[in-house]
Amino acid sequence: MWQAPAGWPWWYTLIWVAAIATLTLARPSRAGVLAAALVAAFGASALVWGNTARGRVILAQRELARLARPDPEMSALLTRFARGIGEDTPSPTRQGLLQAFVASDLAAAGYPTLLAAWDPLAADTLATLQTGVFPIEFEAIRALAVEAVAMGRPRMATIAAWPGVEVALAVPTAQGIITAVVAPRTTLIAADPVARLIGTERGVLADPPYSIRLAASGRNVQGGEHWRRDGYSMRGSLPVEGAMGPARAFVDVELRPLGPLVQRGVLIVLLDLALVGALWMLTVVADGRFGRWVRGRRHRWRRSYRARLSLALFLFFVIPAAAFAIWSYQQLLEDGRQSRILLVRETLRTASRPSTARQWIGEESRRLDVPLLLYSDGVLAAASEPLYETLAPTGLLLRPDVQLALGLGDEIAVSRAESGTAALLFGYRALEAGAGPDLVLAAPARIGDAALDRRRQDLGILVLFATAVGALAALALSGFAARQLATPVGALREAAMAIARGEREPALEGEPPVEFRPVFTAFRRMAADLSASRSDLETAQQRTAAVLRNVASGVVAIAGDGRVTLANPRAEALLGAALPPGTVLAAVDTTGVAAIAHEFIASGRDEHAFELETPDVQLQGRVTRLGTNAAVVTIDDITAMARAQRVLAWGEMARQVAHEIKNPLTPIRLGVQHLRRAHGDARVDFDTVLDQNVTRILEEIDRLDEIARAFSRYGSAPAERTPAEPVDVAQVVRDLVALETMGEAALRFRVDGAGERVQAMAHASELREVLLNIVENARLAEAREVHMTIASDSTAVTIAVRDDGHGIPLDVLPRIFEPRFSTRTSGSGLGLAVSRRMVESWGGEIAVETAAGDGTTVTVTLMPVQA
Repeated sequence: MWQAPAGWPWWYTLIWVAAIATLTLARPSRAGVLAAALVAAFGASALVWGNTARGRVILAQRELARLARPDPEMSALLTRFARGIGEDTPSPTRQGLLQAFVASDLAAAGYPTLLAAWDPLAADTLATLQTGVFPIEFEAIRALAVEAVAMGRPRMATIAAWPGVEVALAVPTAQGIITAVVAPRTTLIAADPVARLIGTERGVLADPPYSIRLAASGRNVQGGEHWRRDGYSMRGSLPVEGAMGPARAFVDVELRPLGPLVQRGVLIVLLDLALVGALWMLTVVADGRFGRWVRGRRHRWRRSYRARLSLALFLFFVIPAAAFAIWSYQQLLEDGRQSRILLVRETLRTASRPSTARQWIGEESRRLDVPLLLYSDGVLAAASEPLYETLAPTGLLLRPDVQLALGLGDEIAVSRAESGTAALLFGYRALEAGAGPDLVLAAPARIGDAALDRRRQDLGILVLFATAVGALAALALSGFAARQLATPVGALREAAMAIARGEREPALEGEPPVEFRPVFTAFRRMAADLSASRSDLETAQQRTAAVLRNVASGVVAIAGDGRVTLANPRAEALLGAALPPGTVLAAVDTTGVAAIAHEFIASGRDEHAFELETPDVQLQGRVTRLGTNAAVVTIDDITAMARAQRVLAWGEMARQVAHEIKNPLTPIRLGVQHLRRAHGDARVDFDTVLDQNVTRILEEIDRLDEIARAFSRYGSAPAERTPAEPVDVAQVVRDLVALETMGEAALRFRVDGAGERVQAMAHASELREVLLNIVENARLAEAREVHMTIASDSTAVTIAVRDDGHGIPLDVLPRIFEPRFSTRTSGSGLGLAVSRRMVESWGGEIAVETAAGDGTTVTVTLMPVQA
């Protein structure tokens, strides 16, 4: 669409106006921002390309305009050069001219320059130094030199020459006249191909984006300016005012092929998008969201499959591209080097045999159009220009590597030599000199790096383009690969979630990739196994539910938070409330089972038995741990069984009471009968018989009283007992021990902890009776020593009574607290039973530990007195 010479068609702007208008009507969103950025990026790319093409045309037009008008900078440079000559007059030799040129600003300005040293009369030149290939009007320069001599001061003038106006300077000196001619900087003036050899290389545009050709003055100069588009170049024909009169210039502006343009356009678009992204990031960084966003995703990126795949694909694109670029760059350098080597070889092969050295080398240099150096026996002997001989750009001595190569039979050797700050390629040829000294001819390779520089630039753009495209392709391909990977993974995830929701065997939609088929097969097998296991579990649950519905015991499963997970109908009946799963047991329980279960779960025990009694029922249960934070409670209603047991117990108690009462009544009856017989028998001393029988009858009556009081205490209800009161336990123990040791007792007592007052809740007389009963049992167990220990803390007061008797057999130990149970033939068998009743009525406990043949320890635990 680009129209010659430099412009877009009138309707081209309307396209961008329509695109911008469409963006303004779109709703703000991320896609809208991206679209705006893309439109701006493509617009910038087109704008850059258009400005570049327009700029190349303008550069060509400006260069043509400079041909008719000298650059003011040229006069200023020559003025400073004349001042420098006045301060330090150079010698009228080529070496002196070179020294003056390098020391002046002309060398850095890059203008094509001619320096000449004239004799005092300006009749002939003594030496010349030229840095560009342009025609010289020596007659005009001679006339200016004569004028400067006549006036005795420097003279400056413009000279009409081809292709453009030149500015000339003549400076008279004591040794003659120094003239300088500066031509315009233009691509029409070629650079000196060997200027680098002497350090006069000028800094002109190495590879202009256009080419100019001037028609000779007076030929085909009629007509106006004409431009046309020809493929990827723009050709123009336009009249110009040259220094020699009107002329016509033919300009060819390169627009570059489509491939390089696309590469540069893509890079510009990506650069604009990167700038938009950078601006957006600055706004995000300013409020701190970017840092939080990066920190939140840093660990995710490290473990991200897509990030790793993107990096791998990016390196897959970039590394080969970089390797290809390095190889291509080296190949370009090598191709340029080989072309210069071939050229210098052909140049040296065409050199003729030497004759007289000084005369021959100059003529041969002009014929071959290349500087020549001649080495004799390895030492620089002559040069085509005395300046080269003085500068010795390759050194005064022949390089050792060159001598070695030529000595090994090579016709021509090529070596790289350093000339000042520049590196030059030199060719060396051994010449046949008969019986004379060994001669070696050296010549530099011509320098023409413009095309090579352009190819290097294109190669750099290609590498950047490949890197950018590789990065985008890596992101796109990684996203595609991630989506391809995510599809089967997502299907597996959805199927797993369906199984978690309760589905049996969810269908896996779509045909998985070959790599995922084993995974899908294993998942289907797992789903089938889970379905079968679930069916078995449901069957087992149904059986368990049927058993629980019909079982006589109540069963409740409780979680750690106190919620019911399972309860059978019997449990609901016993607890008097509906117990669906999720019910908080403590909220509906009135029996105390919830509190027991909560305490059990927190305690860490594995099992615990309990009994509960309410006004209506009496419950017996057991709590069993399930895992670490749940429990199962089994509950039985033992109200009827307890009532029957009480009836049986009281019946047994009545039988025992009758038996116990019958035993003392027999001696009483016998005694009374004895008294009756003795009263009627005069032979018997009645008083003596009366005294004996009365004594015996009173003893049996006391025994009956003891039996009655023991059964009365055992059978009394807890509510009829007097509440416990603070008792000095240590004092009770001390009194008991003092009483037992008053006579010649067979027991020895040892007491610990009775030295200070120890308060506990009890009754002093009943506690003394309990301890007497324990000591009496120890005596009957044939103990020799009784060790009594009192200990107290903030929670309990304990009295431990340990004897060294023969102990209690383990098979009867569980029954020792039952009423009427005794291992002896005498006694009521209510001693420990009554003692347990009294201790428990005070809120305490009594426990027995024994080992057959190793004594018995009875521990009475009482509640401490609260402050």
